[in-house]
Amino acid sequence: MIIQSRLLSWRQWMAYRVMIGEKSPVVRNWLESTFPHQEFILQFFGDGQQLKQAIEASPPDVVLCRISLPGQDGYQLAEWFKEENLGSKTGLILLKGPFEEIEEEKAASLAVDKLIELPLASQELLNLVQEVIDSRHLPENLPEEPEEVREEMIPTVELGEEVKQILRAEILEMERELEKRLGSKLKIELARWLESRLSRTKNQ
Repeated sequence: MIIQSRLLSWRQWMAYRVMIGEKSPVVRNWLESTFPHQEFILQFFGDGQQLKQAIEASPPDVVLCRISLPGQDGYQLAEWFKEENLGSKTGLILLKGPFEEIEEEKAASLAVDKLIELPLASQELLNLVQEVIDSRHLPENLPEEPEEVREEMIPTVELGEEVKQILRAEILEMERELEKRLGSKLKIELARWLESRLSRTKNQ
């Protein structure tokens, strides 16, 4: 049980956090079946204001929000994202239903990564979400390989005679201290051995 709980906590720590503003139970069930539970942790909100408060408390990796969400719709949430500069760390994807109108110019001027029209294939949605997450987690450029250090590049330091004498004195002092410690330890061990021998002789 302990191992299982540790594995679970490790998976939760490694998984991406996704907050979803969606009121439709059908769409919620579809989203739950789309995202692998071992890779994504989903939190659902049926109200835009509740979603905003949750983002403020603990920003996730990405937010999926329905355009016509009550309380605060997707466009209002996108405006808030832009004002607070949240898009640098958290991705924002707006979801449009089949009977909802898209204000493309408005969406283009806001902090929106993707504007997705439903219905959509599950794998296609998963790929789009992963693309948004990777754009914030992966570096733009890979680090360059360090230059090989050649032997001739290593600077040589010439020690003066005075420095050499100081180093010799330090080494000798360390050797004497080591001998003292070893000697005292040997004396203690010898005394213990003699005591044990004497006690055995007395008992005999």
